[in-house]
Amino acid sequence: MDRLYTKLAERKAGTVIAAVGSGGKTSCLKAIARKALPHKKTVLLTTTTHMYQEDAVTDLSHPKQVLSRLSASPLLFAGTKAGCGKIGPLPDRIMDCLPSLADLILVEADGSRGLPMKIPADYEPALPPNTDLVLILFGLSALDKPLSVVCHRWQMAVERFGWQPDAPVSVQMAALALKECYLSPLAAQGVDTIVILNQADTVSSCLAAEMVLLLEDEDVSVISLCGINND
Repeated sequence: MDRLYTKLAERKAGTVIAAVGSGGKTSCLKAIARKALPHKKTVLLTTTTHMYQEDAVTDLSHPKQVLSRLSASPLLFAGTKAGCGKIGPLPDRIMDCLPSLADLILVEADGSRGLPMKIPADYEPALPPNTDLVLILFGLSALDKPLSVVCHRWQMAVERFGWQPDAPVSVQMAALALKECYLSPLAAQGVDTIVILNQADTVSSCLAAEMVLLLEDEDVSVISLCGINND
């Protein structure tokens, strides 16, 4: 994963990378941000949905304020107060000009309530304007667990694919969900994607390898196994 993070962090100035799916989006974006800093890049981390507030700056209303903050410190985690210890998206006037604000813009653009699998609604994911690359995460810890236990919006999976709520999630089910719910719709939009299979340490190497092979059969260009934490 180090080489992947470095490759992502070294993309052209103004690159907007969005993380969608489930099973470690925040941790993934923070890891990319850490890799970018040694290259003396400015990094803006934000969201189009919700993230835990932690040390986020929540009083920005104008792009000039973002630039000012980044001139003082190369990494800025920012959003607007959303209640319950979370932040929401920055104001539109900031979101609309993201590529001009930092060398690397990292955006959490999907919510999964901390679960390793997700079926998105029609209006998801919430990609920011000018997205250059989408990271699609899936938590391998979902495999062999009941669908209704590990999948956010499992009811939509039952309706769409005819799966049973108590059916253990197989690699075939997971690959189909990724293809139909994320890969195909994003490809239709002309967006570059990378699938990141997280939590590889929670399943056998055989299961992880089978998942990789299934996705490679779907012509997915890059697949990475890692062990970053859940959102």
